[in-house]
Amino acid sequence: LSGAFDAPASARALRALNEAARLRKLQPDTDGSELTPLFSKPSPAVQVEALKLAAVWKSKNTPIAQLGQLARSAETPSDVRTEVFNTLRALGGAAALDALAGLAGPSSPSNTRLAATSSLAALDLGRALPLITELIGTLKDESSAQDFWRSVLPVKGAGQAIASSLPAAGLDPVVARAGMRVAREGGRSDLGLVAALAKSAGLGTDTQAFNAQLFKEIADKAAASGNPALGEMVYRRAALACSSCHSIGGAGGKVGPDLTSIGASAPADYLVES
Repeated sequence: LSGAFDAPASARALRALNEAARLRKLQPDTDGSELTPLFSKPSPAVQVEALKLAAVWKSKNTPIAQLGQLARSAETPSDVRTEVFNTLRALGGAAALDALAGLAGPSSPSNTRLAATSSLAALDLGRALPLITELIGTLKDESSAQDFWRSVLPVKGAGQAIASSLPAAGLDPVVARAGMRVAREGGRSDLGLVAALAKSAGLGTDTQAFNAQLFKEIADKAAASGNPALGEMVYRRAALACSSCHSIGGAGGKVGPDLTSIGASAPADYLVES
């Protein structure tokens, strides 16, 4: 704080305080207001570490308005902006929610809107939902759409809430397909969202095909009367070309997942859906 350290040493000192708080639950007897001048230092490394420390200390005196200005400024480095949103999310409270809601509005750049909306959703999904719906309508390319879906769908209950708020028609098919893919990633199974996206984008998907009860019935039937030997014959049909992407016992392609132990590692209803 006195300026005796250069920027790299200042960043290291802040990082050491951060680790002491996280790993050993130790922090100085301070309200955290001393960190405020560090948020505007010319060194991005010092800014990042100071923001992280404010989040770990849960500093109630963190100037939310200053964080909002940092997030909105075009001159703010991307790593500093990311840490601003992490800090707002960690601090929570009415002021942080208001700041995030403002940053998620149409006057902000698209990357700022995306980060603010996903951070707000993690704290208050109900308040974020109208902003999420509005943001969905502005997405045009697959990359930004996937970034959006991957940022909001991990929030508990987000898939179901978004599904109920989607427009009945008119959703960009590119955005819908990106959402349908992300909804299935990592074992996630937001079936209601998949069906709602398909319907809103006019993709002609039979919504019954995404019905969880149907998946369960097929999985139960397979478990009761399925024939693995016949299944292998289907897998090895040349016309289906399964082995061009998948492999079993080391034989086959490397594009898709190895299927050697897929039955032991994945739930049956997930396999039916896939």
